[in-house]
Amino acid sequence: MVAVRPFRALVVSPSAADRTVSLPYDVMNAAEATQMAATGRNQFLHVSRPEIDLPEGSDPHAPEAYAQSARALAALIADGTFVRQGEPVMLVLRETMGELVQIGLVASASVDDYDRTDIRIHEFTRPDKELDRVNHIDAVGAHDEPVFLTYRADAAISAVVARALSSAPLIEVTADGGVRHELWVIDDQSDLATLVDLFAAIPRTYVADGHHRSAAASVVRKRRKGDNPPRTPALDGLQFADGLDGFLAVLVPSDSTNVMAYNRVVQDLAGRSAEDFLSEVAKVVQIEPSATAVAGQQKYSFGMLLGDQWYQCRYLDIPTADADPLRALDVSLLQDRILGPLLGIEDPRTDQRISFVGGIRGTAELERLVGAGAAVAFSMPATAVLDLIAVADKGDVMPPKSTWFEPKLPSGLFIHPF
Repeated sequence: MVAVRPFRALVVSPSAADRTVSLPYDVMNAAEATQMAATGRNQFLHVSRPEIDLPEGSDPHAPEAYAQSARALAALIADGTFVRQGEPVMLVLRETMGELVQIGLVASASVDDYDRTDIRIHEFTRPDKELDRVNHIDAVGAHDEPVFLTYRADAAISAVVARALSSAPLIEVTADGGVRHELWVIDDQSDLATLVDLFAAIPRTYVADGHHRSAAASVVRKRRKGDNPPRTPALDGLQFADGLDGFLAVLVPSDSTNVMAYNRVVQDLAGRSAEDFLSEVAKVVQIEPSATAVAGQQKYSFGMLLGDQWYQCRYLDIPTADADPLRALDVSLLQDRILGPLLGIEDPRTDQRISFVGGIRGTAELERLVGAGAAVAFSMPATAVLDLIAVADKGDVMPPKSTWFEPKLPSGLFIHPF
């Protein structure tokens, strides 16, 4: 069972949403953040990327940078950009990107659930990035960017969320990149209690995106409350009495989570000729030349661009239904059967010969990279959310660059203070 609670959210004022809502802090560099904030939009970047307000060349991980984030957030609260809800609430976020629609419940997720692995992870964190989030969250006194959690879809939860969508949204804003964000408030005590009870019957949730933020929530609580916080946090009504016991999460059911492929590009053929490589690949997959670009769509198949020729490929030996979930992933099969044995890429995390391209950029980007000198590109099928869940349930972590979630969760719509 997991604890999902309402909280007294800081929500952006509807009149300020258009100039405030921003992309997540980690999808742009400092120069790009400076340019985006200079437009008069994306003003939450003054909180999430404080170096844009410091002298050029300032260390974004220095104490002054975190202090600048705190000052920027305090200013946005003081001028009414963010308004504290009078009572604990949950929120519903609907994101629309072209034909993709993603609906999630914004709530306070339990740090205790994270600590005892009822909130499962699927990738390791980097110590430097985790420490950066710890220092940032501790300095601003809030979880200011959400963790993306998913869970096995539950019809009863979805029904309560759908009921909220029957009214007009509190906020509707189209952010940079063309994603439309709509926000509703759930403040009915009966609905809130129902959602708390329904999530209590959900055995686990899973971090889809935001591993460093969720890990940081645990560290910040220990930093502030000691190494042995109470295992059953006190409640104030339905909410956690101490905001440190929860963190900002958007809970998206598995049937509303959109995952795109993460494609692979390799710079050379490890000394093989194209003909020799193609011959070796044909021992592993069924190959059919294609006159058009091949986007990976079906499980256990992929597109391959070798030179200027596309191929449709499907594995000859398909994993059985009882196969290990990790080893049965398409990204694992490519690594175990082609990238490792044929191209000599033993560790894709560190090998400089391989690069990864988010599926949102399409096959045209693969053609551009191969045309610019890369030897071969692989267009992968997207990893299914339920496959990610199966891997996490076993306590395993996904191979690097296995998932690309779209649309990204926005920053600057809602904040979880503590």
